Amino acid sequence: ITDVGAKSISAQIVASRVCRLKSLDLSSNEIGEEGGISIVQLANNKKVKSINLSGNDLNDAFGLVALECLKESKSLTSLKLVGTSVDLKILKSIESLLERNKTNIAKSKVPLYQKEVGKYKTEPIQFKIAQSEFERIGNQIKEIQQQAEVEEEKLLRVQNFKKALTQGVVERKKQTEPDLENIDRSLANIEEEIEKYKAQGENEIRSIGMKMTDCCRSILRFEPET
Repeated sequence: ITDVGAKSISAQIVASRVCRLKSLDLSSNEIGEEGGISIVQLANNKKVKSINLSGNDLNDAFGLVALECLKESKSLTSLKLVGTSVDLKILKSIESLLERNKTNIAKSKVPLYQKEVGKYKTEPIQFKIAQSEFERIGNQIKEIQQQAEVEEEKLLRVQNFKKALTQGVVERKKQTEPDLENIDRSLANIEEEIEKYKAQGENEIRSIGMKMTDCCRSILRFEPET
């Protein structure tokens, strides 16, 4: 996917009235500054919670636009830019705004959790069990999210290594093809020389044989009769 494709995707999401898209993964493509900006502007779409643009050709100009979008956005909680050229300071500022959104969203849900937990306050034992279970599930979700991020980074590194390896093989093939052609030509020349020497040798052997025959005939002529 290039800038053209990214702009098209962004335009369709914005134009859709029934879009339920919450997560958009466009990692490891060929999206540049313009396409990246069109995608990150979806941060203002309240439905979109997560955008992944890791492994694309994104620069600081994109990063500054993303930063401004996040200052206005209250719903985006994840913007992954692993393997891009965005400056580290800009990335840290982006991460800070994402954490702000996560915190605000969590606070907005507290009354709902309190309402659910309040059902158990009349029965202390059930309340403690429910509270403990809630904390346990919350910790599990956090661990799963962290593990998913680690695995995603591993996958991106493997993809980048595969891409570099493939490019290396292609370049090496291009470099070795002329050498192989030269070797083939040299072998062909050697074979021609061998054939020449072989033909010359056969002619010389034939000539020597004829001379030996003539010598034998001459000897026989001078041999005294008995």
